[in-house]
Amino acid sequence: MGFFEELSFIANIYIWPIIVFLVNLAMLVWIYRDAKNYNTYPILWVLAAVILNFPLGLILYLLYGRKDPKVVCRHCHNKQSSDLEYCANCGAEMDNREYYA
Repeated sequence: MGFFEELSFIANIYIWPIIVFLVNLAMLVWIYRDAKNYNTYPILWVLAAVILNFPLGLILYLLYGRKDPKVVCRHCHNKQSSDLEYCANCGAEMDNREYYA
């Protein structure tokens, strides 16, 4: 076995699994941060993405997990749904007339 054949074998056996692992890890980190930003149970979405694996977990999160925030807090500028009376971040009373575009 020549040098280049051995190098190709090493790349196929060791490097590609590392790349796939890093892509999956990046997806999980993105899902966690995005779900936390939208207040939609980040741990549950990460677990669902791990169980369902890479493409299906991401697709389901994008279809069902992202809910658009409706209002912005005047005090801390936290985006959240319009049905809350108080800000989940700072506790200030919400004025639901200022909708987030």
